Amino acid sequence: MSAPAYLSSACQDWETPGWFLELVRQIGPIGLDPCTTDRNPVGARQILTPAEDALNCAWPALRPGEVCYANTPYGRALAAWVPRIVVCAPPNTLVLAPAGTETRWFRELWGWADVVGLWNPRPSVAARSRIQFCRPGTASPVPGSTVRSALFFQGPLAERFCEVFEDYVLLVV
Repeated sequence: MSAPAYLSSACQDWETPGWFLELVRQIGPIGLDPCTTDRNPVGARQILTPAEDALNCAWPALRPGEVCYANTPYGRALAAWVPRIVVCAPPNTLVLAPAGTETRWFRELWGWADVVGLWNPRPSVAARSRIQFCRPGTASPVPGSTVRSALFFQGPLAERFCEVFEDYVLLVV
């Protein structure tokens, strides 16, 4: 039996599309991206790149009202990220991960989050049933995503997260 698609991605640094990041910024400015590259495609105030090794270093604090945004790897590396997120993520962290509901890491994120959103946009919004990520260094979405996504939010801005994403996800509070 082959591995689920979210465990077999050859590329681990797919970038979040700009329209999605604009939704994140409606919650608050992005103060930290612990899962990024030197290019800082998210435009976070602070970043942790592979050189800083976010799995083994302290994560910086956020300023009031800021959001930590983590677009985790969609592959086998994800299992190492989840325990680190649970321990190190500052309040007001939004994690974008595969909707692997049968996995241990999904249940761990579920228990950590104040709110979980399963990606399922309403017909009234111009969004696809799966997030189309961008190739590294481009703003061009790659069609054909086979993986559903989940959003996990933890922190005092959870109500704002719900307001911003209510048309895009099935919310579980």
